[in-house]
Amino acid sequence: MWGTLHQRVEALGTWPNVALLLVAFLVCLQGFDWRQEWLEPTPQIPDARPGYTPEELREVFEVWGQAKRQRYAITQVTLDGIFPLVYGLLFAICVAQLFTGKRVRWLVVVPMLAMLADLVENMLLALLAWNDQDDASPLAWIAAASTLAKFSFFSASLILLVVGGIAGRRRSMTSA
Repeated sequence: MWGTLHQRVEALGTWPNVALLLVAFLVCLQGFDWRQEWLEPTPQIPDARPGYTPEELREVFEVWGQAKRQRYAITQVTLDGIFPLVYGLLFAICVAQLFTGKRVRWLVVVPMLAMLADLVENMLLALLAWNDQDDASPLAWIAAASTLAKFSFFSASLILLVVGGIAGRRRSMTSA
């Protein structure tokens, strides 16, 4: 199972695909800067920090007011809906290239879990931003848990990239 997933992701790792993903990654980062300007002055965007409570989320939404909440919700399902797909695939391709042994092929799932958690978080936060009612607290807790999972798997992905890069560099130095 892991071998097949690993092979499929690895096959996507062509230079044109990686270049396209890198450009999309940078475009998304610029989009987040524009979104921040759109929402100014504002408290920190909820999904830009690893943890928040439903009460903190409600406070942010109250400070924003209806118009900013709508802008935020739209960017959650557009810009922030695309971003996890971009970084998830980019990181998965890199992990697939760096970890090729049979025992470590499953590691390609780590960035995909970050992507999945981020997508769940984005959809729930958009729904909560569009919803004016306070009875959405259970969804806010799930969104907060998804945010924490996103940060955890994203960080684990970065660690894999660093460790895999160092290990690959060492292998190339000893074989030279």
